Amino acid sequence: METRFKSFAGMQEQIEKFVLMVKSASDNGVLDLQPLFFRLTLDITMAVLFGRNLDTSEAHSNRDEAAFAKAFDYAQHKLAQRGRLGDLYWLINGPAFRRSCRVVHKFVDAIVAGAIKESDSVPSPPEAAERYVFLRALISETRDPRVLRDQLVNVLLAGRDTTACLLSWTFNLLARNQDIQRQLRKECIGLPSFKSGSLPTPSEMKGMKLLGNVLREVLRLYPSVPINSRTALKTTTLPMGGGPDGSSPVLVRKGEAVGYSVYVLHRRKDIYGEDAELFRPSRWDPDNKEGPSLEKVGWGYLPFNRGPRVCPGQEFALLEASYTVTRFLQTFRGIKLANDGAKQEKQTVTLVVANADGCKVVLTR
Repeated sequence: METRFKSFAGMQEQIEKFVLMVKSASDNGVLDLQPLFFRLTLDITMAVLFGRNLDTSEAHSNRDEAAFAKAFDYAQHKLAQRGRLGDLYWLINGPAFRRSCRVVHKFVDAIVAGAIKESDSVPSPPEAAERYVFLRALISETRDPRVLRDQLVNVLLAGRDTTACLLSWTFNLLARNQDIQRQLRKECIGLPSFKSGSLPTPSEMKGMKLLGNVLREVLRLYPSVPINSRTALKTTTLPMGGGPDGSSPVLVRKGEAVGYSVYVLHRRKDIYGEDAELFRPSRWDPDNKEGPSLEKVGWGYLPFNRGPRVCPGQEFALLEASYTVTRFLQTFRGIKLANDGAKQEKQTVTLVVANADGCKVVLTR
């Protein structure tokens, strides 16, 4: 919890700059928020991981930073393809992929080397204790440059696209559901901090009931990682799924992978009711009367997985999404889809599930 709040300052700084940028860009009419959210979450993750601002959303970002962002995008796209091939992942290993990996590694290696050198020669200033930097914490555990780089890239991969897609789907659904958007904006501008002219605090946002329900519902319909798998460390069985009627155990041999779709799980009508395909945040209310109670949904809801492999960054991701949504709705009076939602929804699935048409909206201040 302490780490979460120490990282909040860096996150807050990036989101405030982002809101100002969007506020200026919104004067030009239709705005596609989706690519902007991908830049925002990369900037936030870089700030918390490395303790430095990447500022990919700004025109003055330097050549190395721009090359890193481009290479990272390409490499991540290819990694998603390699993941689907399983043991045949090596079939996707072309020169463009290897070059992108080298660019990412070189960029991160330089930051790691600088951080190690700095830790050797410069005592940390007092304000450093007030802001959490993942790299600084890692260096206190290991000084192996390869381990440091691999850990940083691993967290960067996990933290960028997942939250960007959560934000993009959230604003897409709010734009399609104006009544819910108005109710949520009322909750956002009703915060004591907003009334006093200050910024939202983590404790305030934690108490926002509707905001919490909206994010739960978005993650139900569009889980950031829609398809996942686990590999058996030893030969075992699943309790059901085999036999003519699916009620018999299934043998899983050591080394075999078991794939599962969180996307399909979250839309099961036997768990979420006949309206499981619909966006209805009120289904998460404890006193919900319109469908099944979800108080004990347990393993039927896995946006961050569960058990020993639960996502360690879920609190950070939800705080990041909560603050962004709150500040947007405090800044803009209305958000509408540019095409009035007339087009049939199309999705793009890589490591995450994104809207193939982006999130094109018109913002009203």
